[in-house]
Amino acid sequence: MWWYRILRFAFIFILISLPICLFYWFVWKYALNVPFQDDLDGVLEVIKKIMDAPNALRKARIFVLQDDEHRVVFNRIVTYLLYVCNGEVNFKYHLFIGCTLILGIFGMISHRFVRAALPIWGLIPVSLFIFQIQYYEGIFWGMIPCQNFAVLFFAFLSIYLVSQNTTVSLIFAFLFSLLGAFSSGNGLVVFLPFLLILVYQRRYRAALVCFVWACTCAWLYFYDLVIPEFRPKLSDNLLKYPLQVLVDFPAFLGQFFDMGVTFKPLIRGLITVPIGVFIIVWFVFLCQKLFLKWQKNTKSDATNQALVCWVGFLMFIMATAAVFSIARAGDGFEAVFRSRYKLNLAIIMALCYTTLFMLVANRWRKTVFMVGLNVALVANVLSYYQNFANIETFRRNLMTDMLSWKHGSNIPTSPIYFSPTVKPLVDSIIVHSLQHHYYTIPETIFTPIERQLTSRPTIEPNLLGPPMALDSTPQGEDYLIFSNSTFVQGNALDDGAYLILKSGNETHFFPAQQRRGGIRHFLKNQQFYSIGFETAPILTKGLKKGTYEVYVVVVSNGNCQIRPTNKKVMVEKSFKES
Repeated sequence: MWWYRILRFAFIFILISLPICLFYWFVWKYALNVPFQDDLDGVLEVIKKIMDAPNALRKARIFVLQDDEHRVVFNRIVTYLLYVCNGEVNFKYHLFIGCTLILGIFGMISHRFVRAALPIWGLIPVSLFIFQIQYYEGIFWGMIPCQNFAVLFFAFLSIYLVSQNTTVSLIFAFLFSLLGAFSSGNGLVVFLPFLLILVYQRRYRAALVCFVWACTCAWLYFYDLVIPEFRPKLSDNLLKYPLQVLVDFPAFLGQFFDMGVTFKPLIRGLITVPIGVFIIVWFVFLCQKLFLKWQKNTKSDATNQALVCWVGFLMFIMATAAVFSIARAGDGFEAVFRSRYKLNLAIIMALCYTTLFMLVANRWRKTVFMVGLNVALVANVLSYYQNFANIETFRRNLMTDMLSWKHGSNIPTSPIYFSPTVKPLVDSIIVHSLQHHYYTIPETIFTPIERQLTSRPTIEPNLLGPPMALDSTPQGEDYLIFSNSTFVQGNALDDGAYLILKSGNETHFFPAQQRRGGIRHFLKNQQFYSIGFETAPILTKGLKKGTYEVYVVVVSNGNCQIRPTNKKVMVEKSFKES
């Protein structure tokens, strides 16, 4: 009956949409309009340079200037458009725009899925695989979505278009491949699947044009590009760390099943490397299947186009993994597991599922669906459970970093800030953005009490709550950790304990970190965190010479209470006086 079909479609659509809605609600809720590390020169300094450029040609050149070893044109286009439309840069808008590109990637996979006459309910695991927060660092770090997510989107879009096998789509594929190549360093590898798809389609003239186009884009990319001294050559890494490269490559591909930082690298590798090898084997099988079809000159249909497109997506991620494994081989095995790269692996899992779902016989599809659904659902739920504490810590670090810079000329999470070459540059970028009103420090949970904390050399006694006991533990000569064993954190946004170090007009902010409780603790007490807190190691040399009173600001349901402690910190040597 027609009404049954409509209700069924609506129900399936809701199930597909739920992970998407949860993901974007979560992103918007926890994102902050605060720059982090590369955002300073990658976003704020871009506006400064554009404002200082004497003519339109110089302004245009700024969009293609290198950032580290990358060209990040799309990121700078978004930065400039936000500045023009909004009057200032807003990192929350910036990262949210980048995150919407994930929806575009999902749309391309889904469109091929539906065009191949596959049942729409088969997309439910795809939504669960992609829209989760294993890659939280890439989500909440201002410029990363418009770089790392953008290169995936534009590379996939060009592969998607070339797989259409029409002249018009090929023209647009060339254009988007250029934008993909200039979105991040790995964008150039898009020409590998691009070229091979044209050969597979027996469009040899177009393949020749693609080869010339790829060489032109590579020349434009590397023209006047200076690789930073701290980035070794790919050839040097390949010769110096060949075994590390061989281990990193499958580990990168299998890190969707990474157990997390609480486990030793050996344990993480024992899980991710075999899974990565399995993914490589599956990719080779898919390539062999396409090769056999090419040999037989099989007529292309919607199913074959979907397989070509998805294998092209997989090839791009495989090539990216290979480049990463070589380029970062000297950084150690743990560099493979950085959160910001894990969108690649979420997409790999989605593509492994869709290709298997399409290739098996109809009678096996429900089995593949149920296995995929269970794996995707568990992975999705665990991604929120395992990474929620990291996201809250990241958000708190952003808040306290900006407040510490504002009131103490300090960025606690970035000791490199005190480098004699870095500090003047960072200070000039932030000061210029504030003076020229293209960035505004956002209000935070501390805004109502910020004046009380910073306006006077000491905090008035009538503003203080009851004392809180703290333990302090030195970490070598330069670091100090504070802890408390009785604190209980609430469940509202930004609830928790924040450490304040105050000496005269200098005020420094540090977030405390609560350990995630186990599932049993959560079910029994309805509390995500264990009792007590501990600060990250505080670099005492990052403070000016003097004696600092230690306070704790307790945030609960949006209310802040300043509590004195039994601790003082004496700083005798400081980077700031050197």
